[in-house]
Amino acid sequence: MRVRDRDCKARDLSPGTLEFYQKNINYFLRFIDSQVITSFEDITPDLIRRYLIQHQEAGHNPGGTHAAFRTLRTLLYWWEK
Repeated sequence: MRVRDRDCKARDLSPGTLEFYQKNINYFLRFIDSQVITSFEDITPDLIRRYLIQHQEAGHNPGGTHAAFRTLRTLLYWWEK
């Protein structure tokens, strides 16, 4: 069993959960790259708002945009620790 699979099983996550998180984080990383953000310390509430607006304008439904926000919130919470 792969490490990632063991992690999912230990945390009782569905098999697609980590892939979902990875996809959302990659979208955000591409966004901050396009905004010439080079450090996590440069992430501001306004930047996050612009990201979420872009996410909505890309055609994602409200649930998808909220999921993107939750993923980002988790990433930033982890980074802060």
